[in-house]
Amino acid sequence: MGNNVLGEIKAFLDRGSSTSLEIVFGLLEIKTMVKGELLKTMVKQNGRLRIRKSKNDNRAQMEVLDNLVFNFDFSFPYPKSYEYYKSNDLELPRPLTLGSLIIDKEFIELEFTIDTLDSKIKVAVKHRYNELQLINQ
Repeated sequence: MGNNVLGEIKAFLDRGSSTSLEIVFGLLEIKTMVKGELLKTMVKQNGRLRIRKSKNDNRAQMEVLDNLVFNFDFSFPYPKSYEYYKSNDLELPRPLTLGSLIIDKEFIELEFTIDTLDSKIKVAVKHRYNELQLINQ
């Protein structure tokens, strides 16, 4: 697959391996927003994600290793294509909600909301991983 991010993930999941796949991107951009207004943009080098097969045969686990506050993982349905993937069917840990995931040949984009007691201050977060550097099993 070469430098095809989605292709590498799909091939890994199709193999049925019980190991994990760690992906390192040269650039990770994290944006936080409240009510659609940009609060902060943070750019990090060497953004990392880890992919594993889930116990559920139709889902995979993705571990976010470079979040603003804490590492977390979530599950998503297996990709069916090597070209483009989008899902709003993410199982996120509380207090994260309303997640979406896009995986393309060149990038991964994860969006979610941090649920708060006060709906006026719900924070939306977007992670965009670019510039594939390394894939390890």
